Amino acid sequence: ITMVKEKYKFDDVFNLKLPSTRIDTLPISQIVKEITNVYSQVKPNVIYSPFINDIHTDHQIISKALQSTFKWFRYPFINKVLMYETVSETEFNFANQEKFSPNVFSDISEYIDDKINTMKIYEGEIDEHPFPRSEKTIRSLAALRGSQSGYIAAEAFQLVYERNK
Repeated sequence: ITMVKEKYKFDDVFNLKLPSTRIDTLPISQIVKEITNVYSQVKPNVIYSPFINDIHTDHQIISKALQSTFKWFRYPFINKVLMYETVSETEFNFANQEKFSPNVFSDISEYIDDKINTMKIYEGEIDEHPFPRSEKTIRSLAALRGSQSGYIAAEAFQLVYERNK
């Protein structure tokens, strides 16, 4: 986390210290409390959530916990909520018929190399093709999403909620 914070010069990073691959051992109310503690400090306008039907249980639980924080009357500063896809998690949930349906695209054409280099910081998360989180797969997904939206490379999101003034 520290390397990425320094690389992008983030003012703050909030490590909730949730037990990776064991988030299901925690009460969801505890997770919601941790999230809303961050909200009280940051007051975010946009929330990015893992896709709720990812195969990774941690992603499902975090997405479910986040859903309870989208109430405008509790957190009026949140104006948009987007779910994102995660290579090797979103596309591997074969049993669930609720598939990721992107309807928001961001042009990352000038950032794709930087995205790959950032992924390489996380040892064990990226490997050689045909590993799902390989450089080739990440570039291929970005190219596919780009072709769907008129860009060389794109990130795709599914809009959950948006409030406009």
